[in-house]
Amino acid sequence: MQQKSHKPFLKLILVLFTVICASLQFNFAQKTSSFKAFKSTNSIDEKTRRALELWEYYLRNDVDSLQILATELAKTKDRNAFSMAVSKRIFGCYQVRKGQINGGINLLKESKNYFLSIGDMQLLCEELNELGIAYYLQGDLETSTFFFKSSLTTGAQSPKETDVILAEVNLAKVFIAKKDFKQATAILNHYVFIAKEFKKWEAVANAYSVLADVQLNLGNYSKAKIYCEKQLRFAKKGNALNLKINALNNQALIFFFEGKPTEALSLFKQILSIRKKQNIPSKIYDAYYNLASFYVDVNPDLANQYIDSCQIVAKIGGYLQLELEALKFKRDELKELNLSKEITALEKAIQTLNQENEKEREELTKLLMQEIATIEENNHWIILSVMFSFLFLVILIVRFRLFR
Repeated sequence: MQQKSHKPFLKLILVLFTVICASLQFNFAQKTSSFKAFKSTNSIDEKTRRALELWEYYLRNDVDSLQILATELAKTKDRNAFSMAVSKRIFGCYQVRKGQINGGINLLKESKNYFLSIGDMQLLCEELNELGIAYYLQGDLETSTFFFKSSLTTGAQSPKETDVILAEVNLAKVFIAKKDFKQATAILNHYVFIAKEFKKWEAVANAYSVLADVQLNLGNYSKAKIYCEKQLRFAKKGNALNLKINALNNQALIFFFEGKPTEALSLFKQILSIRKKQNIPSKIYDAYYNLASFYVDVNPDLANQYIDSCQIVAKIGGYLQLELEALKFKRDELKELNLSKEITALEKAIQTLNQENEKEREELTKLLMQEIATIEENNHWIILSVMFSFLFLVILIVRFRLFR
């Protein structure tokens, strides 16, 4: 009789313990939705979840669709604070990439504040990374660095495993802009190692592209070629449009290194055509910059025309850092004189941005520290609860055996 009286209770404890442990292993499923499924969904929570899946897909494949997605979500009848925050994120990302930098930053800040208020570390991690991209393009490298590092900090608290490295490639790009190639390389090597562990091949390919850029900056063309070849190998495992365009770019570089300028030039021009159709200013800038670099030695006049185009694109988009880069290319590569006033004015504008954003950095640091402290305290109590549950389970098992 005693044996029968213990079994149901013991089974209940085992089930409860399993549930507790399973909750600690929770991860978001990576399932790509469709716009049709998103639009036909009646539940606002489900609709918002599908919007987030599409946001990630469109960022990599179809930026123009972000605007349609954000508008559709914002006008949903049963919209709530959460769905509106996600809509603002989506539209903010669209504006940043379309050269409406200030409007995009404002929208991203609003959604960031909401995700912070509800303590969602995954969404906050992604939002901080997006703000880092925005400030990088705007030209404030100090604030960009802050947001990328904050993204990595919150990523360590996110239930999505890969968030712990989400902002690393972008942070490496900031260090490249600062000419700190040693730090950039260290970050990228760590990113590649972790991304391979998770079998995130598109991420690996992206990192190799940036490692190639590091070596190009250092003048190590043989190493740059190796990284380009590695990028091409891993790019074949992914389907994102941006990844394929990066692969074209790296193939062009390989042709150039192998002494095949005609083939390289053909691909560079093909990339420019694709980027113009996408109409993403920062990507168009990159395509013009590639052609300016190609012609710098063989046709300086043509190189100057392409770098002029870079400067125009950057100025229209409000991308101060890129505009500064174009001016320095003229000064250093094309030996153009009388640019010191323009360069100094841009550097001062960037410094002013940095000063204006200092207060926001300080305030966000305090809020993040408070939120993370709360999470860590909660995790501490969860761990203690699991330990006590396990101890209680052991005691029950021992007692059960003793009284059999």
